[in-house]
Amino acid sequence: MVRLAEGSDEHRHRSTTRRIKNVSAVEIIEATASAHGVKSSEYAKFRSAAAGRDMAAWLCRRWSGATLRELGPRFGLEGTDSVSNLVRRAEARYNESSNWRRQAREIEVVLRLNTEHKT
Repeated sequence: MVRLAEGSDEHRHRSTTRRIKNVSAVEIIEATASAHGVKSSEYAKFRSAAAGRDMAAWLCRRWSGATLRELGPRFGLEGTDSVSNLVRRAEARYNESSNWRRQAREIEVVLRLNTEHKT
């Protein structure tokens, strides 16, 4: 386990590093808003019903290093619990809807994120 954690398999480490791209929350929000035909600023409004808002929050948690606290203002939310609830609702939609999953994957492709091994 120590060898695996230290990354003794250099080929696998290089392969994994190439697959993972660092993406910002802003980039994810912009791409998601564009895919849903809304302005990204709509997501930052309190109780916004803008299309794709939950998906943008879910993708931000999945792919960016942004904390719940950092994401709050981007989605018109003050508390970390509120952001967590938004992401949790999005996760439920991901699990229930193949159409929702397809839309999320399309955004990931636009952002050039390799989702082959990401769960």
